[in-house]
Amino acid sequence: MRSSCVVIVGLLAACGGDTGEGAAPPVSEDRPLAAGFEEVYRVGGIAAQGWDAFTEIEDLDFDARGHLYIRDETGSSTRFVVVDGAGGLVAEFGRMGDGPGELRDVDQMVARPGGGAVIVDDGHRAYLLFGPDGSFERALRFADAGADRNVSAQIVRAARDGDRAVPDSEFERYAQPGRSIRLDR
Repeated sequence: MRSSCVVIVGLLAACGGDTGEGAAPPVSEDRPLAAGFEEVYRVGGIAAQGWDAFTEIEDLDFDARGHLYIRDETGSSTRFVVVDGAGGLVAEFGRMGDGPGELRDVDQMVARPGGGAVIVDDGHRAYLLFGPDGSFERALRFADAGADRNVSAQIVRAARDGDRAVPDSEFERYAQPGRSIRLDR
C-alpha cells in the first residue's frame, strides 16, 4: 500500500511543472471573434399563430434530407412538426390516445435518416415509427415487461429492417450484456 502511494505521488509530481510553452497570454491580448451566420429560415416566435406556434419544444432533429423534426409539448398533449429545408410545413402529427399511432407518454423523438421519426412512448411501452409524411408505420414493443425501455431511440433509428441493433454503452445501461434487438416487418 505504501509503495503504491509513493508511485502515485511521484506520477502526480511528474505531471506538473513547466510544459516548455510558457504561460498563457494575458487576458488583455484576447480579441473577440466575429461570427457570421446566414439565416436559412425561421419558424416559430412570439408572433407565430399557425402551425409554427410552439409551446415547449422538447426535441429537435434533422433527417438526411435536411428536414427538421420538432417535438412540441402542449400541456397534456404532444405534437410533432416536420419542416422542409426552406422552412415550409411538411407534416404535423401526433395525438393522445390508445389506438395505433396515438401517444400516451412520449419520452424521446429522433428523426430517421431517410425521413420519418422514432418516438419512445413509455405509456405504450413501445417505439412508434412514423413515415416522412407523419403517417404511422408500426410499433416495436419494449422487450422486457419490467423495463422502461431497453435501447434509446438513436439505436432504433440507426438499425434498418432486418438488421441487428448492436449493443453499445447506451444499450448496456438498459439491457443485459450481449442482448440485441432485431427490426423485422
